[in-house]
Amino acid sequence: MKQLRLRYASRCGGCGIRLPKGAIAWWAHGQKPLCPNCHSAGKQSVPSPVATASPATAKPKSHKYFNDFVIEWPEAKRLLAAVVKSNGQDRQGLTDRQFNYLWADIKGDSDGTSWYGFTRGDIIDWLTTGYQTTAIQGLAGMVPAFRRKRRTRYTEDGDELHVDRAISGEDNFMSVATKREVIPGVKLNIELDASAGSSQALFAYQQWIARTIYALESSGIGCEVDIYTLSRGLFNENNGIVRTAVRVKQEDEIADYAEFSAMFSPAAFRGIMFALFSVQANREGMTQMGHGSGVTDSWSVNWHPDTRSIEIRCDWNAHTFPEESMTAQFKTALTEMRENPAA
Repeated sequence: MKQLRLRYASRCGGCGIRLPKGAIAWWAHGQKPLCPNCHSAGKQSVPSPVATASPATAKPKSHKYFNDFVIEWPEAKRLLAAVVKSNGQDRQGLTDRQFNYLWADIKGDSDGTSWYGFTRGDIIDWLTTGYQTTAIQGLAGMVPAFRRKRRTRYTEDGDELHVDRAISGEDNFMSVATKREVIPGVKLNIELDASAGSSQALFAYQQWIARTIYALESSGIGCEVDIYTLSRGLFNENNGIVRTAVRVKQEDEIADYAEFSAMFSPAAFRGIMFALFSVQANREGMTQMGHGSGVTDSWSVNWHPDTRSIEIRCDWNAHTFPEESMTAQFKTALTEMRENPAA
């Protein structure tokens, strides 16, 4: 194994501890990185490709979903890019059934104009160099002012002497400034879903998502961002609701839109999210039965103080995106976040 600095956040293949972007780690081809402690202790790393599927048996879950799967964006991007760049030769350990679903989803259309709306060349470019978009322009007014302005208070004993006040005979000729307000981070749970006839609504919504994340980060609010899809009938083992999520950003990471901009591209839903259904089936030992059906039938934005999270839900059957209404709900959620930061 060789020592290097991680280009992307990851997890140690020995102990599972999170390794932030830029951390020192030890790495070898085909394996997950090791943290310094595990490397010193001589621990072995687990393989980085998708493991061979285990028998398809449903596992009990303690949350409200039958199955809840989260994959970090750097790992998802690497895995999908490897499959597409190899023209389907690198199967990343998927079974035939799982790979057939994934390949049909991620390879796109020959001309990029039919069901998927992108070509194999498009998805390679977007996964490797990013999706170029103007979606994050025009952000003025999207986020209300959060930081209270620092104020100067004049006292007899302070931090700064004001000579003009002293000469004029003012008793309070010293001043002290209020502390700069610290804004705690927030988790964004953003649902991404659509039916066959809702492509235009989905694209407008994706642009709005990009502006939302950018606006929060620009206001000094660190975000952890999960983009997810809810499905029914996705796996043979149970008809309950399945959640498939991509964690595109950690709270302590600086937003790099070129890095995860593919999640705002035309390939985000019918390409990337669909393909990750197969990865989820592989890692959870499930039998994929197609692409499932949507769950949420209304648009909403809500603040949840107990989890310090903003939940953004989308109507999977909508033909238009209600941007004005969603922006108003988003601003309301932010106001509630400030006034009621935690339960």
